[in-house]
Amino acid sequence: MVYHVHLISVGKKAETAFNVINSEIRMNKIYLLNNDNEEYVAVENEIREVYSKFPLDRILTAKINPFDYDNVFKTVLDLFALESEYHPEGVIFHINFTMGTRIAVAAMSSAAYSINADLYYIQEACYSPTGKDELILIPIENIEELSELKSRKHVLKTFMKFSDREPKTSSDLMGELKSAGSLSYHTTYLSKAGLIKRFGGVKNGSWVLTEKGEQVMKRL
Repeated sequence: MVYHVHLISVGKKAETAFNVINSEIRMNKIYLLNNDNEEYVAVENEIREVYSKFPLDRILTAKINPFDYDNVFKTVLDLFALESEYHPEGVIFHINFTMGTRIAVAAMSSAAYSINADLYYIQEACYSPTGKDELILIPIENIEELSELKSRKHVLKTFMKFSDREPKTSSDLMGELKSAGSLSYHTTYLSKAGLIKRFGGVKNGSWVLTEKGEQVMKRL
């Protein structure tokens, strides 16, 4: 199962670290990106206190210099390399840059593109059209399979049948395809790309989205 890691840039407000709790974004571990500023350390402790009540694996601090682009960029890449080693089955990073300095935000954004991470920030109520704090997700389209899939319109059409996230039989997927051979080509391509997988036998089985397929679907 894919492991989900959140990087949260610590700033002057703790509240922007909590909106993700009620979202659909999964969370297994948190790294708090912070420095030794006493004000920010106090905010970090507040964040830790809230998240200590949730079943997370760990909440760790990653020291950064928020005014040093290279330092922040390298820190994110190093954390990703570390977590990828711990979780060879796959890891996805989600980066909350709401409270970052401009330099830190630029570095985190660049790093996110390099590691296929999702960026998100909290649009505060005073700036939101709904009058409430909103989590704004910024997916980074750097999944190799995503670009390739977009160039294969017929295969993409088959893949989009999974947009309801429900299992699909071969009959469900046949649609306008003219032959079983065409369907076999599509499902073979999608399964080799790691986007769908089969459950059950060849005749009575069904196809479902994988974790990777879910990430690609969200970005289409």
